[in-house]
Amino acid sequence: MTEYYPDIAIPPGETLLELIETNHMTQAELSKRIGFSKKHINEIIKGKAAITAETAIKLENIFSLPASFWINLEANYRETLARIDEKQSDEEKKIAQSIPYSEMAGYNWVPKTRKLKEKISNLRNFFRVSNLTLIFETPAYNAAFRTTQADKASSLALAAWLEKGISLANKIDTESFSKEKLNENIPRFRRMTNKEPASFYSDLISILANCGVAFVLVPHHLKTNEEE
Repeated sequence: MTEYYPDIAIPPGETLLELIETNHMTQAELSKRIGFSKKHINEIIKGKAAITAETAIKLENIFSLPASFWINLEANYRETLARIDEKQSDEEKKIAQSIPYSEMAGYNWVPKTRKLKEKISNLRNFFRVSNLTLIFETPAYNAAFRTTQADKASSLALAAWLEKGISLANKIDTESFSKEKLNENIPRFRRMTNKEPASFYSDLISILANCGVAFVLVPHHLKTNEEE
């Protein structure tokens, strides 16, 4: 039998946060009860600070859960992190290096970092895949659109661009698609083109949503056009 190892590491701080909320506490109140700074409590919750044996005993006194419970949670979390790092194959690293990460971070699509392993983890979250090799199976990568024979655009950069568009579009509530409504509004759309986009953008989103169309504008990266 093969042991199962998860692809996502859940910090013990998630459990701690649930207990804080269940007990109607705040992080600030817990910091006073345990004798740690609020910053340290927040770092434990985010998995940045480890739950030591000393911390586990303090948590046992506050929440009546044995210290071994907290120690085991922490050990499992660190082991999972280590296994995830190990799973980052050369292929994933190559994919991550082919994606314009710094530009994406500049648009706040992903957190800024220079560490390759963090880029891989952040890109997994961005594309909503457990492994970057699975990007090639996503709708964003397999979208159909016109290209030219001279097209030098990066397929992975285009996939990132389209994935962001899909993510934004999914947040827009639309009516069922209606071709009739869309045709009725064409004259209105044409009149809008005589104005500055900033003055009609929000109205355009609302009108199109009523027609069953989610409309978004997403800035392109350097590698999403044929000139680059």
